[in-house]
Amino acid sequence: MSRSEAEQYLAQWAMISGQFVESPGEATARADELLDTVATARGLPDASPELRTRALAALFPAHADAARRLRTASEQAAAGTADVESLRQAMLAGRSLLAELVAAAPRVPDVAPVSQRRAVPGRRVPPQRSATLHP
Repeated sequence: MSRSEAEQYLAQWAMISGQFVESPGEATARADELLDTVATARGLPDASPELRTRALAALFPAHADAARRLRTASEQAAAGTADVESLRQAMLAGRSLLAELVAAAPRVPDVAPVSQRRAVPGRRVPPQRSATLHP
């Protein structure tokens, strides 16, 4: 991601955050959408929210729960069941994750279940070592 793209995403977040006071639910939903956009731009899977959340947790363990919190807060706001403080906390967590996403050069982990993983051409699999047991 180029520096100008990163700055653009951060500016969009700042604009969304500025709208939080007037419309916390809408701002939280827009922040969730922006986080999805940035994650997709970084090459993370966009097949399902759960798969993306697992990928983000693998890449950024310190912010493992941020995407889930922001998504949940957005859904609660849409349903009219969220309180402003929980929305604010989700926005803060999402902001930290966004900063990591635009700053880092993540490698996309293989988060598919083992039974669904495919061999990657050119990828060498290290030999398996087994421990020798002595009676």
